[in-house]
Amino acid sequence: MKLPNLKELFSSLGESLARVFSFSRKEVVVIISVISAVLIVSMVFAVIVAGAGKRNNVADTNNYSGFDSSISSAGGELPFLSDFMIDEDRLQESFTGPVFSREGRTVWSAEDIEKYWIDPAAIAAEHLKIESEKIIRDLFADVP
Repeated sequence: MKLPNLKELFSSLGESLARVFSFSRKEVVVIISVISAVLIVSMVFAVIVAGAGKRNNVADTNNYSGFDSSISSAGGELPFLSDFMIDEDRLQESFTGPVFSREGRTVWSAEDIEKYWIDPAAIAAEHLKIESEKIIRDLFADVP
C-alpha cells in the first residue's frame, strides 16, 4: 500500500479551504453583525427570563418557615427580605441622599468607645513590621 504524498494532500486541502472561506470584506462584516445581533438578543432574552423567575412577593418571604435556626450564628432567627425593605415614606427621602437604618450619634459613651476603638498606632506598627520584613526578605533573597 502506497502512502499519499502529504505535501500535495495539504496543499490541495489548503486551496480548497481558501476557496470555501474566501469572503469579501462586506460579507465578513455582515456575518459578524448577524452573529453579534443574535448573541445580544439571546442575552437580553436570558436576562428577562432569569429576572422573571426571581420576582417574589414580600408576603411570601414573611411566611417562610423552612429554615433551621441553629445555622444562625447569633442564635436567633434569620432575617427576611422584608427586614431590608425601605418604608414608602422614607423611600422618597432616599432620592436626596442615603437612608440610614438608625439615628446617628453625636456623642459616644465611654463604653462604646472602649468596645469599638482600634488603636491606629498598633495598626501602623503591625503594618510597618510586615512591610519591613518583606523588604528584608527581598534584600536577602539573592544572598547565597
